[in-house]
Amino acid sequence: MARSISKPPTLLSKTLTALRAIAARHGGQLKTELGAIDEKDQRVVDELFEEELDRRLREDDEFHRISDEIMDEIELRFALLTDGTVRRNKQGCPQSWCWETEDREAFIKTVTRFSSNHKPRFGRLLTPLVNGVWVAGPFLPKRNNGQQPKLVLLDGEGLGHTPKSVAAISTSLTRRIEAADAIVLVDNAVQPMHAAPVAAIKEMITSGSASKLLLMFTHFDEVKGDNLGNAADREQHVLASIGEELGPFAERALRSRLKEACFFVGGIDASLDPTKKSHKRTVGQLQLLADGHRQHR
Repeated sequence: MARSISKPPTLLSKTLTALRAIAARHGGQLKTELGAIDEKDQRVVDELFEEELDRRLREDDEFHRISDEIMDEIELRFALLTDGTVRRNKQGCPQSWCWETEDREAFIKTVTRFSSNHKPRFGRLLTPLVNGVWVAGPFLPKRNNGQQPKLVLLDGEGLGHTPKSVAAISTSLTRRIEAADAIVLVDNAVQPMHAAPVAAIKEMITSGSASKLLLMFTHFDEVKGDNLGNAADREQHVLASIGEELGPFAERALRSRLKEACFFVGGIDASLDPTKKSHKRTVGQLQLLADGHRQHR
């Protein structure tokens, strides 16, 4: 018998209510059994509480019923995949999905199920379950004269998009920096550099990875001022602001790198035409970026 997919608000509300009830039931009992007398005892009790609560939840039939219900709903969303091939583990849980097409529009529409956060599609998306999306194909601009640069681009969550990434970078990102041939740090030329990208630059300097760093500044066409007469003036203005954010030690270590590894682009949200004067400079900068990557491998 076919099942329909539950509406997310209904399922989540029902699940949260049940989990709160389970937590209150087990939590109340444990607090009574592990009662702390003073602050020293409280630290020990906190550790015991977490371990014992985990054990009791594994033995709780209601908790397993909720878990099974959620897994059933997840499975139904995988059942919506009519294209491609789903690879599963020995327990039948989906591990990966593979699909190939030459239809660009169909590709984008299908892959958004794994990457989109579009509200009208809530309840049918697999986005929260996806650790990464690998895409291979002849992705190259017409201006490249049919030559395809051999690049593998790794794009993760933007720096500063979450509170944890504001003042420090994660261990997983540090590992990516070590494994990659080059790191392209993209920032807005109009605004001062925020804490997260500054932290990333400092990390690369202290770890000895500064030679991998390539800086790209977007919205360069919007950098304006009465004291900025030409593109060179605007570039110096942007670079000077970086030094202020990094501090003297990091700035000195990065100074030589800034001369050869900075690129300034504008209007890259639209198709670029190298025959247009307003686009020509950005096209040239993107080409230099690709060349700079090859030089520093």
